[in-house]
Amino acid sequence: ARRYMELIPKDKQPVAGSEGAQYRKKQLAKQLPAHDQDPSKCHELSPNEVKQMEQFVKKYKNEVLGVGDVKLPKEVEAQACGAGRSTNGSLSTLTTVKGTEDKVAAQKESTYYCFRCKENMREGDPAVYAERAGYDKLWHPSCFVCFTCNELLVDMIYFWKNGKLYCGRHYCDSEKPRCAGCDELIFSNEYTQAEGLNWHLKHFCCFDCDCVLAGEIYVMVNDKPVCKLCYVKNHAVSCQGCHNAIDPEVQRVSYNGFHWHAAPECFICSCCSKCLIGQKFMPIQGMVFCSVDCKKKMSS
Repeated sequence: ARRYMELIPKDKQPVAGSEGAQYRKKQLAKQLPAHDQDPSKCHELSPNEVKQMEQFVKKYKNEVLGVGDVKLPKEVEAQACGAGRSTNGSLSTLTTVKGTEDKVAAQKESTYYCFRCKENMREGDPAVYAERAGYDKLWHPSCFVCFTCNELLVDMIYFWKNGKLYCGRHYCDSEKPRCAGCDELIFSNEYTQAEGLNWHLKHFCCFDCDCVLAGEIYVMVNDKPVCKLCYVKNHAVSCQGCHNAIDPEVQRVSYNGFHWHAAPECFICSCCSKCLIGQKFMPIQGMVFCSVDCKKKMSS
């Protein structure tokens, strides 16, 4: 156990009161959220959704969930032989050694190699074995990580799918859509997709007034969806020309923090009122001019 701890990064060693202990606590909540395992931890699931979730959890527990075991490679090989299974090469060892020097070298290096990094393991160093993956695969302790997030699998709890290790969160994400609003898996057939994310219909709502936005016009403000009405009321920029709020669906001209409606009556020279759409202009403190002469007239 001591040697195993030495083989994982120091800042991730789960020693009580250490930075590693805080890391473990954080990763436990992130990798294995309670609402991915227990319907009672979810919000407002219908009876049918509860049934679907129970079946989903039962299936992954029976087929892909496992806990890694720390063993010496030779112990895994012996276990495989005892079970009458082939190790398919990754646990193979040198069977003949010539000379004293070769024997010493063989004690330091072995042909056991890590399934992730493909590098050899030192003779006598512990490795992590995952039963779901089979007897022919071993990992360095620091390589026993989730394929998606590349984080150490907390408490060595893994999900084995298509030849890859996953943490609970990212295995579930590979099987079911996850709501960006509540972070729960979606078991309903009806949900919406927006901004590259999945949402329960009732959770894709305006951040300001909570109205449901599915099928409605919305604007993202600081990565949060806002309905058109709230955007115009609370977040819209004002036109320097007419001083009215600029509707999110209307074209605008923006320069250096100032904004105008892209209309001939708004984006005009501050001196002669010439329309500047598609023309060169000179910006001065929120005003725009069509020429040096107009600029001089306004400053005189």
